[in-house]
Amino acid sequence: MTMRAVVGVAVVIALVGCGGHRATPANSSAPPIEIGRPEPARPATARLVAATGHGAHRLALWAARNPAGDLCVGWRLGSAARPTSYSCQRSGLERPVLWVQGGGGARDNVDWGGDVGLVAPGVTRVATDSGDIHLRRVPGLGGWRAFSQGGATQPTSDLRAYSGRQQLLEDTGLWINPDGEGCDCGRNANGWFGTYAYVPEQQRGHDAHALDRALALPAVQTILREHGPAWIDLPEGWQKCTGGTIGEAVDLKLWHEASFFATLPFEDTAPSGMHAAYASGVQRVFASDSNELQAWVDTHSWQVVGVDTAFEHGTEFRLDTVKEPKPGGGYDDTAQCPKGD
Repeated sequence: MTMRAVVGVAVVIALVGCGGHRATPANSSAPPIEIGRPEPARPATARLVAATGHGAHRLALWAARNPAGDLCVGWRLGSAARPTSYSCQRSGLERPVLWVQGGGGARDNVDWGGDVGLVAPGVTRVATDSGDIHLRRVPGLGGWRAFSQGGATQPTSDLRAYSGRQQLLEDTGLWINPDGEGCDCGRNANGWFGTYAYVPEQQRGHDAHALDRALALPAVQTILREHGPAWIDLPEGWQKCTGGTIGEAVDLKLWHEASFFATLPFEDTAPSGMHAAYASGVQRVFASDSNELQAWVDTHSWQVVGVDTAFEHGTEFRLDTVKEPKPGGGYDDTAQCPKGD
């Protein structure tokens, strides 16, 4: 089995271009969703929405809009200036909590830091390892609320968001570090510093391209439209047992559990002796109590080779195979995959 990092015969789908259409969900309580890649922010619309700390320890979050009115966020550490770039989110598919942790230290420890963020309408409570966060409404942001905490202490290592009694998300791990692995981190005469953003990148790079591919699948669009509201989470890497990248797992989550029929590509372990990274085909499934679509995207061929409807929650029943699986992803050796926990 191929190794999937932290956390089928693909049908050729035409990508929706920048500024793509918005689809109205069949569920009348869900807002229209934007399938196409969001346009860049208009910097003139930016305003400060949350900040914590002072001087070199100041972490600030800014909100802006693009021409379509999508929410865009930018952040700065150690500066009172405006951000130099913003990450715009697809309307109707925003993550329930868009937040940034920042901090640093003189040696290997995190000596100082804090958190700033925006919380979507419909989220009733946000809690961290230090307790519930105070949320304050931001005028003009359509019900989004902001928070800030810390500045002289460590950033949080655990954040949970709820809608009533239902837990929507849980972010765990302090992802800033002195080695700069996985974070936007650096060093100066006083030690190390950096940020980590729980903000999906949707405008540029592999993350945006993989997300484009997943959202272009008609079956995925139908599920999001009929069973939304939904949101886009951070992607995960997908690696071979022998090392090297296969692609990304794009995570699309529903606010509420849903059951549905769908025809989707699927990804399995390649047959023994094939020495391929995966085998992929197309199948018809019934998903029961699903709240997630995890799309596996081969970033070499740029095809969606599998969509799991019950990766962490719910049950998926395979009804029939529409296209038999074929090997893909190039050479791999399952014998070199890690064994056990």
